[in-house]
Amino acid sequence: IYETNADGTYKKDRFGHTIVSPKFKCTGLGIRGEINESSLYGAIRKPQIDENYSPRRDEKRKMISGKLYNPLAESLPTERLNVKKMCQKYNNLSPDDMLKRTSIMSKILRKTGQNFLIEQPFWCDYGYNIEIGENFYSNHNLVILDPAKVKFGNNVFIGPNCGFYTPEHPIDAEERNKGLEYAKPITVGNNVWFGGGVQVVAGVTIGNNVVVAAGAVITKDIPDNS
Repeated sequence: IYETNADGTYKKDRFGHTIVSPKFKCTGLGIRGEINESSLYGAIRKPQIDENYSPRRDEKRKMISGKLYNPLAESLPTERLNVKKMCQKYNNLSPDDMLKRTSIMSKILRKTGQNFLIEQPFWCDYGYNIEIGENFYSNHNLVILDPAKVKFGNNVFIGPNCGFYTPEHPIDAEERNKGLEYAKPITVGNNVWFGGGVQVVAGVTIGNNVVVAAGAVITKDIPDNS
């Protein structure tokens, strides 16, 4: 299959490779017909791309984009554990240690205003999906489950024992039992007051200048000035 010189030695190209006979038919590489040296080396060296390949952070992309995802896959459990450790550290600080409280909370949340106060304890899932505006205040026991984005405007006051929950689980029991879920964002406008014990579910948008009565469960959008 190799070209030879008159003395019986194999012919070499300028790179030192043994020259393959142009009449050699290669079927083992999935190539049929006459080939030359360059096509043979090209067939050998060409990388194969797996169209089903999924990057390691694929589940996180699906989570943020609102698609069905596995919260126990890839880096997500570690990310939740890390932020809960930070929340625990925040919750265990002395209430009068305002510098450390502000510093830690600024690391937990994606974005904050210059003036905010979140009473201890506070818990969230990831932190990097939460944004709060200026003059944000939350009383004790605020829980924000943030697989999807949760955004608060300016001058938002939240009473004790309130929760904002972006994750949802499939209605279909078979899918739900696999541990899969999806998430929808929550958006809160400016000048909003939540009474104690309010629960806000996934996908809700609350407008500006709104008062939400204590104990309410918010499952639908609330317009401005309500």
